[in-house]
Amino acid sequence: VALARAAALADDAGFTMIAACVRLRLGQLLGGDAGATLRARAETWARQEDIPTLSHFARVLTPGFD
Repeated sequence: VALARAAALADDAGFTMIAACVRLRLGQLLGGDAGATLRARAETWARQEDIPTLSHFARVLTPGFD
């Protein structure tokens, strides 16, 4: 719940990269269909922004999940 809220707050504040990284991490934690949907949303955003490997940014912006 806290990570979902963090992603929403980051979006509201215009911190879209952080929101995408949080969704990527939450998706990894949740797994299953819900997790795959969150990961896909994050990766889609990254491709639209010409970011080839969102996971590299996620390591810096959302540490402690690896």
